[in-house]
Amino acid sequence: MPKVHSHYENLKVARDASPEAIRAAYRALTRRHHPDRHPDDAEAQRIMSVVNVAYAVLSDPTKRREHDRWIRQAEGPVAQPLRHKHTLHAPTAGRPRFSAADATVRRARQALLIERAARFKAHVLGHRAAYALTALAAFGLLIGSVRMLLEPRLGAQITAPAAGTAKRAGYVRAPSAPNGHAWPARSGYVDGYPQLNNGGLSDVVIDNSRNDADMFAKLVSLDGPTALPVRTVFVPAHGRFKIAGLSIGTYDLRYRNLATGGLLRAPALILEEVPTGAAGQHNATTVPLYAAGTGNMQTYELGELEF
Repeated sequence: MPKVHSHYENLKVARDASPEAIRAAYRALTRRHHPDRHPDDAEAQRIMSVVNVAYAVLSDPTKRREHDRWIRQAEGPVAQPLRHKHTLHAPTAGRPRFSAADATVRRARQALLIERAARFKAHVLGHRAAYALTALAAFGLLIGSVRMLLEPRLGAQITAPAAGTAKRAGYVRAPSAPNGHAWPARSGYVDGYPQLNNGGLSDVVIDNSRNDADMFAKLVSLDGPTALPVRTVFVPAHGRFKIAGLSIGTYDLRYRNLATGGLLRAPALILEEVPTGAAGQHNATTVPLYAAGTGNMQTYELGELEF
């Protein structure tokens, strides 16, 4: 019985792993291989691309069922051809060249080839989405490798887009925040939104200093069954704001450009605390904001329902 390499092996979890185990494995691999920890390591970026694709499939119940079905078909038992032990016969005038048993063997082999061809065709058609996802991931890795060869440094290509980025069709900035409260006069929390995950030592600085547009940002916790906004912030053009006292966990920053309406998400960040004497070691992270997507690993497109 053949054994295929699946997304479960990429995340290093059992094939019957619970959603909690899959999330925990993803967080562990992210801590180990995240590009923020290995900014010049192409192998770490390759591993994270594979891990992100695997998690995107296994964390979605529908995609996971489809992936499990593909595994079952790929590892299903292969029918064995019928074996016939030939018997020697003395030459007899008028005897046919092949016996009836030989004809049965030939028909069985032909049937087996037809069955295998049909199963392979059904497998390819039934899992074209998974193959397409894998091909896109491989293409992304290829493009990233070519860009690394052409650019003198990876960091040199991460630049802020021009302030005149095209405006989103039909977008008009509201005079107040979505909850009806007025926008702050300067960088700060927007009134009316909860401030959660307090009591920690870590800080996250939201840096909008390179942009001519105001930003509406949400720091989102990724540790629960669903993404949970824990801080909601307004950062004006060329401003900065520090979110202080965050507890440990995995977060990402999602933000809207209030000039164009564009939505972006920064890569996930992991906040940890390590006891070292009286104070303890903790994270102090700066997240730069961009007026639009730059096509690199610093930003991801975001849909309205995710913001």
